[in-house]
Amino acid sequence: MNPLQSLADYEAFIYQLGSQFAAIRRSTLVVVRRGATVAVLRGELEFDQGIRLNVRERLTFEHSPGRIREYGYEVWQDSQLLYWYDSQPHPDDPNLAATHPHHRHIHPDIKHHRVPAPGLTFSSRTLRDVRLFQSVTNPSNWRSGRPSERFRKMQRVCDKTLRAIRLVKCHRSRARIFSK
Repeated sequence: MNPLQSLADYEAFIYQLGSQFAAIRRSTLVVVRRGATVAVLRGELEFDQGIRLNVRERLTFEHSPGRIREYGYEVWQDSQLLYWYDSQPHPDDPNLAATHPHHRHIHPDIKHHRVPAPGLTFSSRTLRDVRLFQSVTNPSNWRSGRPSERFRKMQRVCDKTLRAIRLVKCHRSRARIFSK
């Protein structure tokens, strides 16, 4: 099921994220309605090893499915900003044309060093997208250098969790098909 089918579906999806992804230790995500068809998502997801994902989305549900109009996802470890994704257009940067306006800011010179972000779209379930969670929980995405054993262990746990989520989704889809 696409959680962007309706604002109510999206709220239910957001408030159940912690139970769907074992890698999430804490969530402060809040969906704030700004009328019948507009909402803002703000808050933070916390993972092991001091990793945090700060989330900001602006959504519209004028038509079904809804759309993410703009977003920003910042990945922090303790007090250090590791990288972020956003949808701020940079039409003059030919390196970003393939995924315009979706891109990722990385070190060095994090504010100005942008790379394409394949897989992120305004119509996808961006937070639910496995690539985003893999990005957050994959130490090789943070900085160059060798990840420590604790990060490799955390990634193995996240990989197992994501495989389990895919299996549950598959079973739920089959159950809906056969129950009709």
